[in-house]
Amino acid sequence: MNKILFFISLSLIFFVTLPSCLEDDQYGEGLEVFGKGDNRRAIIHNDEEEEEEEEPINPDTTATFDFTTLSGTYEGDLLIEDGASPLPVTVVANPNKTFDLALYNAVVDGMELGDLIFEGIPAKKDNQSWKFNVSRNVELLGGTIQADVDVNGVVTEKGDLSFVVAIVTPPIELTYKGKKQKN
Repeated sequence: MNKILFFISLSLIFFVTLPSCLEDDQYGEGLEVFGKGDNRRAIIHNDEEEEEEEEPINPDTTATFDFTTLSGTYEGDLLIEDGASPLPVTVVANPNKTFDLALYNAVVDGMELGDLIFEGIPAKKDNQSWKFNVSRNVELLGGTIQADVDVNGVVTEKGDLSFVVAIVTPPIELTYKGKKQKN
């Protein structure tokens, strides 16, 4: 009878202490059976399932582009039918999604047009570029000529600037292509 009592008490101790050892991870990973069904003793993490739950990152929706970083000096050539003149163009990208475009001391075929400054040109997003279009009356040759000017252009987020200045009277079309200079 003593032997039976001894085995019963030994079994009782074994069944009481074994689950606490498994929950504390003292003897390695929990048994797979304990992680299934309603009788769970420990949460088993499956790394593959966690990876599938993560949503892919879409750079177009999560990355926010700061419009004002388009500001700077762009170096390029002002092209006319017969030739090209190097010309820096200053672009200021305003927080309200408008551009200020300035061509200081513009010279075309030896003719000094003077400063051409266009302020508050509205910009529209098109993929990774910003398009602008404006029609203004400007003074050329130091104020001696009043001209109607149409400006159509694109500034890309990569730092490229291109635009066409169409002077209605006298009819002249100027094309500009340049790259943003690193500050």
